[in-house]
Amino acid sequence: MSAVLIALALAGCAPTVATPTSSPAAEPTVAPSTSAPPTATPTPTIGPDVLFTLTATATAVGSNGAKADLVETVYAPVATTDQTAADTAALNAQCSGWQKQYPNRVFLVAAVSSTTEAGSPDWPKNLNIVAVSVDGVAPTAWTGSYLPFEAECAPPIVKIPGQIRGVEVLAANTSPDAKGGWANQRYGFGIASDGSESSLPKKFHITIDNCAITLGPAAQADPIASKWTPGGGACFVGNIG
Repeated sequence: MSAVLIALALAGCAPTVATPTSSPAAEPTVAPSTSAPPTATPTPTIGPDVLFTLTATATAVGSNGAKADLVETVYAPVATTDQTAADTAALNAQCSGWQKQYPNRVFLVAAVSSTTEAGSPDWPKNLNIVAVSVDGVAPTAWTGSYLPFEAECAPPIVKIPGQIRGVEVLAANTSPDAKGGWANQRYGFGIASDGSESSLPKKFHITIDNCAITLGPAAQADPIASKWTPGGGACFVGNIG
């Protein structure tokens, strides 16, 4: 069986996030140079419909050293999605009352993938504490290679390797920075637990590093999202809290 990736809870269900620790690296000494400076690496660009892409690497250190590349791509809210029928069916099945709760609505789509790196061993099948989230205040349905974590319409478990799709319902005409707006919530990857040491596997340890974000035009123009810096103990952006 494949290993699994546990998603962090949505509003009201968020588990404690265990913070990986590491000693700070010493600052290297840089010798003066008279050579020409290197050419800057171009900043990656993404499509205008993408709010941002967040990437990170999870490593099963202390186990078999397996590595998984994690990618979360979040799209700008839309009145109808590219899979409206399937997304509506998933919301109806998982999130009771969402249509009455949000009579005037838009949909935020998040695509999440986890891929074992080339040459990496398989991800340990019982190492299931790496988390990925769209951590908002509204109902979110999930489809793809996932299992429910605590409940439906809440954090999913995605297999490693695997892909899932999340569709979150937002109130239409809500400012991105207001409560319930896309810029006023949390996204990213972490290590989920119930807050007790016993919930963390003693045989394994995970690190999450190489955390990076690429902003799309709307996020670059937003006063909150434009200042996002990945952090929060693992790889989070947004309203980390």
